[in-house]
Amino acid sequence: MEEDIKPPAHSITTPAEKIQTELREERVEWLLSLLQSYPGSRWGNRETRGLDTDFAEQTYVPTNLEETLLEDIQKRRVRLVILCGNAGDGKTALLQHLWAQLGLGRQSSSNRILEGQLDDGLVVRMNLDGSAAWHEKVC
Repeated sequence: MEEDIKPPAHSITTPAEKIQTELREERVEWLLSLLQSYPGSRWGNRETRGLDTDFAEQTYVPTNLEETLLEDIQKRRVRLVILCGNAGDGKTALLQHLWAQLGLGRQSSSNRILEGQLDDGLVVRMNLDGSAAWHEKVC
């Protein structure tokens, strides 16, 4: 047996067309940063540029590769490292973070070629963009 459910006597029902809703744009800044992390985003792709923004810095996750590479550079076990991968894999971010871990400061990805010297005299060079030229020579 079905019962008719009726609203309490004190409730008021209003037809949907009579309800007025004020629509307004709201911005959530951290969400915009997240949306910009996708290369094809209609809001831009600034988060695909390594560690150039606070959002990228705050969400960077160090890897075992980075720890091993840092130690190998400091102990001079490597002289040349070439990173290969797809766009967006994190190669530039890894290099920028490694640069800072070596005590060489923070660098923007727009500085495609980095050169610095560690306190112990080791000269470190990094090319953040494989298509960038080095002293007028292409890679």
